[in-house]
Amino acid sequence: MTSRNYLLKSITGNLRRNLWLIILFFLGFFAVGPVRLLVSLDAARHTAAPYPSGFTMDEGEDTRSIREKFNGAVVVGDSIAQGFTEFDVLNTSSVVSKIGVHLYELDDLISQVKEISPGTVFLAMGMNDLSATEGNVDEFISQYTEVLNKVAEEVPDANVFVNSIFPAQENAIEDDPYLEHISEYNTALKELCDSRGIGFIDNTNLVEDKYYEEDGLHFKADFYPLWAEHMAEVAAL
Repeated sequence: MTSRNYLLKSITGNLRRNLWLIILFFLGFFAVGPVRLLVSLDAARHTAAPYPSGFTMDEGEDTRSIREKFNGAVVVGDSIAQGFTEFDVLNTSSVVSKIGVHLYELDDLISQVKEISPGTVFLAMGMNDLSATEGNVDEFISQYTEVLNKVAEEVPDANVFVNSIFPAQENAIEDDPYLEHISEYNTALKELCDSRGIGFIDNTNLVEDKYYEEDGLHFKADFYPLWAEHMAEVAAL
């Protein structure tokens, strides 16, 4: 074999061996690369936060207590409204009430509301005024209009909502026949609110027999959270 042939054979052999090494190198590179990528992604999945900062699974759910919802709000009313504090449902700063109060006796209560300066006012009264007005709906609306004017004057920046008069049970109506006109009064009260752009909260279907006290007018403790949540929902507290 000539030296030239030997040299060519040697070069060819080296190329073949090196070619296999090159092929193995690239095969290893492309095989290891995806594995490393998968390992990196798996590590990131386990170490990264599962959700964006501040994200919760029930992001739209309101977890505030009813007391918190009524911060900056005040319920103004009679003995029925007073149950919110008697049963410890709302803070005393969220309730301004007086037992047996009539619409024409609210100046003192409205003055207390002015001192609190709430952002939202819920009026909850009228039960005592059916007998006081002797079934005269027009007189009732006239007196309620004066109350609304007074509230608007003393707390002009507050959002005002008017609660309907609660239904009375039969035993209460037997004791006070004027109570059978509650539906008529509520209809007129809603018309008044609509004419003034004031929110009217209809509580007619909210109550059930199980929530009434024996007098057929007042409510047990279990009713007040329901009523409060209803007001909060309507007023978007």
